[in-house]
Amino acid sequence: MSRYQYCEEWTEEYLFSISKELEGKKLGEVDLSGSLSNISNKGAIGNMIQHDFFGIPANSDSSADFFHHNIELKVTPIKKIKGGLYSSKERLVLSMINYMKAYKEPEFLSSHVYEKTKKMLIVFYLHEENKSVKDFKIIKTSHFKLSPDKINDVKKDYNYIIDSILDGEAHLLTEKAAQYLSPCTKGAGNGKDLVNQPFSEIKAKSRAFSYKNGFMTNYFRELMQPEKIESLSIPKEESFKVYLKETLDRYIGKTDSEICRMINYIPELSTKQGKSYLSILIKNMFGVKSKNINETKQFVEESFEMKTVVNRLLKKDNQDMSFPNLDFTEIFSEEFEDSSWYTRFAQTNYVFIYFEEIRPKEYKLVSYYFWTPDSEIINTSKQLYNYIKDLVVNNKLVINIVENDSNGIWTDNFPGKSEFSPFQIRPKGTKKYPFVMLPNGIKIKKKALFIDKEYIRQFMNKK
Repeated sequence: MSRYQYCEEWTEEYLFSISKELEGKKLGEVDLSGSLSNISNKGAIGNMIQHDFFGIPANSDSSADFFHHNIELKVTPIKKIKGGLYSSKERLVLSMINYMKAYKEPEFLSSHVYEKTKKMLIVFYLHEENKSVKDFKIIKTSHFKLSPDKINDVKKDYNYIIDSILDGEAHLLTEKAAQYLSPCTKGAGNGKDLVNQPFSEIKAKSRAFSYKNGFMTNYFRELMQPEKIESLSIPKEESFKVYLKETLDRYIGKTDSEICRMINYIPELSTKQGKSYLSILIKNMFGVKSKNINETKQFVEESFEMKTVVNRLLKKDNQDMSFPNLDFTEIFSEEFEDSSWYTRFAQTNYVFIYFEEIRPKEYKLVSYYFWTPDSEIINTSKQLYNYIKDLVVNNKLVINIVENDSNGIWTDNFPGKSEFSPFQIRPKGTKKYPFVMLPNGIKIKKKALFIDKEYIRQFMNKK
């Protein structure tokens, strides 16, 4: 049973026009087969839309999904972040990299991956934390084509991948070395996904061609929110990292008051007393008008993120580095490689901006450090993710509540600080909304991922 039955008589125009009927619908409304009732992986959503809406049986054939028109169907999640911005939740996997064949296609424009993905129908749905997958809403369908200005950049990434294979270094491929088209890991992991490569006896990880999270984020914002995209004023021919270094170097050793005078910025008293003061100061150093420098076009596209590290006068006030609250809908339904955790550590480069509090509420910018999470960090984050997944999915969660306690004493068996060092899981909810409901109906305190402050500061001490 399906809404339509794909056939050769369809025109491309008709195909893309009927896809617009999906916009505004919840996934549960499209699910005629009931296949989302027991969803165990994100691929089930794409298979459901392919079968229940377009009438194409799911299969593992390497040909295009809309085979009469050589058009791929891709279904991918978008999330809404602070400030009303949309952001891609994950990278978009295009096709597996066959090391034994890929090197025989040295030109990107005549390659299998380009031929397969030069025209795509992309269905974007809104992923919302702690909601049923059936309630996720489709917000946009798009006829994707690589723009001329992006083709050359994507070709550079493709050449990096092919050259690595030709040099017998497929085992050294990394996503962070690519800007748009990345060789993402794709497989069982734990050494079970190692495959042969043609010019070395060393086995390489199974990988896939994918468009990076930042690339997809900017693509979607250009579709839906072009007015909210802010670009940094980077001199032509200057690299992004050099631009960051040159800008930050101007302010090294300066106090926050001196920096404010240098950039003609007068913060309100409430801003200077607030928790986000230094983040606001940094974005003004770069001339950014929007609320978050990390959401500017170049930071998103280059997969960079800035974080402040503060050495406070009262050592007890020094805090661990926090990340967003745990998304239990994601943990229940997605594997690590399809999660926001993977993007956070396998794709993102960080810039730590180190301030010292020299007097109460007065700071000096001491140094900065470029941090790229290494394989050990990525593997530890994966182990932690899978541990939590096993805990909540297989009903191993143990919660102890002290009844009639006004302080809300609450214990559970989430891993402690030392179990997956340098990571830890701690409660992170507002006083008004401290709890969250898991997809299986269990109510728990909101949790977030942290990195121990001691781990972060060891980098800064090297400066």
